[in-house]
Amino acid sequence: MGKYWLPFEFFKEKNKLKDVKEFHVHDSDVIIASFPKSGTTWIQEIVHQLSDGLSESEELTIEEIFPYIEYVYPGLKHLAKCTSPRYMKTHLPYELLPDDVYTGHGKVIYIARNVKDVSVSYFHFIKMLTITKYSGEFNDFLTTFVDGKDHVLGYWKQREQSNILFISYEDLHKNPVVVIKQISSFLGKSVDEKQMLEIAFQCSFSQMKSNPLVNYSWWHDLGISDKKQTDFMRKGKVGDWMNYYTEDMLKKINVCCIEPAEKEQLILKDNL
Repeated sequence: MGKYWLPFEFFKEKNKLKDVKEFHVHDSDVIIASFPKSGTTWIQEIVHQLSDGLSESEELTIEEIFPYIEYVYPGLKHLAKCTSPRYMKTHLPYELLPDDVYTGHGKVIYIARNVKDVSVSYFHFIKMLTITKYSGEFNDFLTTFVDGKDHVLGYWKQREQSNILFISYEDLHKNPVVVIKQISSFLGKSVDEKQMLEIAFQCSFSQMKSNPLVNYSWWHDLGISDKKQTDFMRKGKVGDWMNYYTEDMLKKINVCCIEPAEKEQLILKDNL
C-alpha cells in the first residue's frame, strides 16, 4: 500500500479507516472519486442531472446530495441509512475505498486532471480555507504537493474493472457531450441528444459558478472559506499552470509526477 497524507480532522476517530473499509456498498451506489480540485463538483452535477432519482432534491446543495464517505458529517452511519440509489463522493486513494468496491459493488467514476493545473487550483483552495491559514507562496506549496502523485495512478491501474469509469478533466472540457454520453452509458441512463446538450449547458463552468446550489457559496456563510480569497469555483480552465510554473518547477513536477504516469501510459493533456 502507498503512503498518503490524510486530514487529521477526518480520521481522528478511532477505527475510522477500518469503518470505511467495512462500509457496505450497494450495487446501485454511485461514488464520485478524485484527487482534490480535479473536477469533482463537475462530475457530481452531471450525475445529478442524469439521475432521475435525484429529481426531488432540487433544493439541496450538491454537498448534501453527494456526502463524503470519509467526512465526519454526516458520517457512515447516516449513509448506511440512506435509501438506494445512494450518491456519494470521496478523495480517498483507491486502496482505501470500501472493500466491497473491489468485488464489483457500486459504480465508481474517477476524474483525473493534469497535475500542473491541479496543483495551482489546490494552492488557491488551501489559501481559501479558513482552517488552514496558509500564507505561503506557490513554490513552497508545490514541494509538499508532489507527495500525492500515487492517487491518480491507483485508479488508473483499475480502469479495466467493470465498475470503474476513468475520465479526464481535459476530455470533458474539450468534448463535454461525448464524455457525458460515456457517463450516462456507464450508469445505464437513457438520454437523448437534446437532453445531452441541455446537461452540457447546465453543467458548464459559467452556469455552475452562478448556481447557488453548486458553487459552494454557502461556505462563506459557514465560515469555512475566506471571502477575501478566491471563490471555490475559480477559473475552470485548462492551462492556467502556465501563469505559475518556472522552469525549475516544471523539472520537479515532471520527475515526480508526470514521468511516472507516462510509464503507466497515462498522459493527461496540459493545454487545449
